[in-house]
Amino acid sequence: MRRILRRCLFAAVGITFACGCELFLTGSFTVADDGGLDAGQTDGMPMPDGASEAASCVDAGVRYAVQLAGASYHTCATLNDHTAWCWGSNASGQLGGGDTSIQLSPVAVTALGCNVASVAAGGPNQDSYSCAVLLDGTVQCWGDNSHGQLGSGDMTNRLTPVAVKNLSSVASVSLGQDHACAVTTGGQLYCWGSNAEGQCADAPGGPNAAPVTLQHGARAVAAGNEFTCALLVDGSVWCWGANYCGQVGITAGTTVCNPVDAASNVTSPVQILFGPATSVTASYLTACATLNQGVECWGLLVPFGTVNNPPSTMLSMNAKAVSVIAGAEHTVALSNGKGLYCWGGCPTDGGIISNPETVAFSSPPGPVTQAAAGEDDRTCVLFDASAPLVQCWGGCNAQVFAGGNCPALGDGIARPADGLTVWPPVTVPF
Repeated sequence: MRRILRRCLFAAVGITFACGCELFLTGSFTVADDGGLDAGQTDGMPMPDGASEAASCVDAGVRYAVQLAGASYHTCATLNDHTAWCWGSNASGQLGGGDTSIQLSPVAVTALGCNVASVAAGGPNQDSYSCAVLLDGTVQCWGDNSHGQLGSGDMTNRLTPVAVKNLSSVASVSLGQDHACAVTTGGQLYCWGSNAEGQCADAPGGPNAAPVTLQHGARAVAAGNEFTCALLVDGSVWCWGANYCGQVGITAGTTVCNPVDAASNVTSPVQILFGPATSVTASYLTACATLNQGVECWGLLVPFGTVNNPPSTMLSMNAKAVSVIAGAEHTVALSNGKGLYCWGGCPTDGGIISNPETVAFSSPPGPVTQAAAGEDDRTCVLFDASAPLVQCWGGCNAQVFAGGNCPALGDGIARPADGLTVWPPVTVPF
């Protein structure tokens, strides 16, 4: 049965650390050819050739994040010592610490040791999950597994990481609401988890990873809410899965969303853009891609509230966008000058912005190298400073956390879940 409640996926964008969040988050994407995010690299740390290369935990000096990933109400980070840390909501064990306790500040996923190349996060509301690509090219996941999205061969939730079966030489992974996809260093795409709307294409779905047939090799994948988009090596963008809001990018037969229209589903990849695209992102009911001439989006447009398919809206900025990510109610893009743009519900404006505007930080510690957008205008950024710094802003849905605190920002402070946006940004300690 299709769930029509609002579901948000939280993903990130970046250009400095190779394959940063854009490859490993919910609604993920990559930058191809213009900033050097290639399939065999992760976070500035090349994927080792051959088999396993287990990193020993050594004192890395100043500890800082090099990559971010998040879902609706939890966030994870890869640190410079190859460890993974998570914080926020933990109802399904998505923080990986062996329990279901909310964490207001980052805690280490100790079971992964110092072997992490990148992390990813996905899932709806508090029923979420996380994955990590390890230095040896394997993937481990934890959290909600009600649709087999952990790839463990079963549908049992896990409070600590478990290996994804039948998967190796992975360059990147992207987590959607109930399904996950990965791109290998050879450009093969694999998907697993729910396939109720065709989001795994010709892969059968369920708890075992299986290949997806594409015309060309994949460079990046973006798993959204019951749909998937892929950026291929030729720069084209292909999508498949649920299309009741036009999120696959072809005519849905209506100008409004129709969640019960299963006939609009697309179960085989269809070409949406000839490109050349440099990144692709997928979120709740929206997808976007960056091209040389700007950002193009389709599906339920943010903030316009209308269905746009096929892609026809080109958003312009004062600088070239190299990566973009769609949240539930806002979208952010990172420019080649390492500035951050926002449209939709943006905190610095206090309202709805129809065209991209620069996010004005009062005293930024350095240029922005990554950004993440999610539920309730929640955004995190990674600043390139002498010690890279993570700062976040946003809020929590009062209905999701009724009468409780908002755990999502990571600075250790409990705030009421009142739906109000926290601004200016707060710093996340590691």
